[in-house]
Amino acid sequence: MADRPVLRPRLVSTVLAGVVLSVGLLGSAASSDAQGLPRPSRLVPEIDLKCHEAISIDGIAGLDVDLKLHHLNPILQRLGLPPEDVIVRGLEQLCVPVIKDGRSPPPAVRLFVQEIDLACYKIEVLSPPVTAQLRLSHLNPVIIGHGAPDEIVQLSTPRQLCLPVAKNGRFPNDQILRFIEFLDLKCYDIIQLNDPPTPLISLRLTHINPQFAGVLPDEGVTLGEPEQLCVPVQKNDRRPPDDVLQVLQWIDLKKYRIAPDSDIPLPTLTIEHLNPLLRGRRHFIGMGPLQHLAVPVAKNGQRPTP
Repeated sequence: MADRPVLRPRLVSTVLAGVVLSVGLLGSAASSDAQGLPRPSRLVPEIDLKCHEAISIDGIAGLDVDLKLHHLNPILQRLGLPPEDVIVRGLEQLCVPVIKDGRSPPPAVRLFVQEIDLACYKIEVLSPPVTAQLRLSHLNPVIIGHGAPDEIVQLSTPRQLCLPVAKNGRFPNDQILRFIEFLDLKCYDIIQLNDPPTPLISLRLTHINPQFAGVLPDEGVTLGEPEQLCVPVQKNDRRPPDDVLQVLQWIDLKKYRIAPDSDIPLPTLTIEHLNPLLRGRRHFIGMGPLQHLAVPVAKNGQRPTP
């Protein structure tokens, strides 16, 4: 590929990272043994995703597909938020799993969380705008320990659809894939309606995806303002299996703008869609600057079921 576009210097992989990451092309998930799906109250609070700008290298910038998105979260269903028709446009971000301040999930939970990679695309909404007011409460113990307050927010414009992908040809085992392939999140801009004290929260983020863990270094970050709320949706009429739905419906992630404390070289990757509606679609991308940290929250006091 002699005419491959040249990335900015900060995006060029180090030799070590490139060699180790390429092993993923030949690998499968770390464990091929079937793993029981953890309960919502155990899995959801452990999902933390670090979101980087995704820079197209192969010129395939977007999906350009029409979808009807149905809300899965029971609170948004009770509030009457209808299905929305959208066009999925250009790729904007790649979100990858991390842990905060060295606190790792229990092993049975980590097996699932470490395989969650989401590609986030800009969406064009064709349906009339809708909104809702929500109280958001943190679920992750590290964020709670830092004293982050509840926030009352209003959903605003739908901005992104985040879809599950595999990196460099490495796929989760069948049991984990059965869960992750349906993890679709629609991200709304949010407007903060109250004015809680915002503590200055500094965190150390460590990669846990098997292709990045031990290869890409830890990063120190400082949380900024919350900018989006990402909520679970179903695409068209393809409904998740009942046991998978019982977990997916509680995955709500609030995306904070973050400022990294350092500048590290980042890899180029091939990402491939896992959802059955899009399976086989691929992008060759560069991971760009760090933009957001997505952390789990509860809405209106209703936490994930035990």
